[in-house]
Amino acid sequence: MNNVDSEHIGRLVRNIYHAVLDESDKQLKAKGYPELDSSYSVVFQYIGEGARATEIASKGRTSKQNIKYLLDMMEKKGYVKRKQDLTDGRAWIFELTQLGKEYRNEGLKIIAEIEKQWAKALGKNEYIQLKKYLTVLNQIIEQKSPTY
Repeated sequence: MNNVDSEHIGRLVRNIYHAVLDESDKQLKAKGYPELDSSYSVVFQYIGEGARATEIASKGRTSKQNIKYLLDMMEKKGYVKRKQDLTDGRAWIFELTQLGKEYRNEGLKIIAEIEKQWAKALGKNEYIQLKKYLTVLNQIIEQKSPTY
């Protein structure tokens, strides 16, 4: 584990994440969505059924200013809409429009296809185990367990 020549886990998972983003970008552009690139993925990951810019920024570990810029651009391009937050008249809730949902769903299909290719390359059982271990590790991290 202390081999200086080996990649650390952070870089390994980041490379995987970037590979997914790059391939998704390429395929989404080819499918007729040239307006967005992977910099907008943070919004799609954390907007859910609707969220404030501050919530998306916090979960995405980026600035509110960055998310506000992305949301403004996405709104101009028709991917999100805003509505008044009924719990706080000063705040806005951002939601995906139909176009935004179509884009997200197309992206999820692409990711599923990428995963199928990787499962074929690694072997189905090995890929299932990899996802299982990564899921457990993420659960440990989310619980901030003292075991790591």
